[in-house]
Amino acid sequence: MVGPDAANRVGPQLNGLIGRQMAGVEDFNYGPANAALGEDGSVWTEEALFEYLADPRAFVGGATRMTTRYPDEQFRWDVIAYLSQFNADGERTE
Repeated sequence: MVGPDAANRVGPQLNGLIGRQMAGVEDFNYGPANAALGEDGSVWTEEALFEYLADPRAFVGGATRMTTRYPDEQFRWDVIAYLSQFNADGERTE
């Protein structure tokens, strides 16, 4: 979910995703493989999210609830552009 009323569901809310520490939503219960992503302080960049959306399991290096692959590059860039519009509070910035 994204926007002012976004909440964690199967995945964490996506407000302010670009620039946020991976596995950085404190009140979300990440699986071990996902939790390990943020342990070194890695953050979600547009490029990292582009690769993640192509093949989440390969990116995470283990089991993840996000199993859908998005092979279409333009679609992935469009998703990233959309998510980039929301700050950490869920307000549109563009």
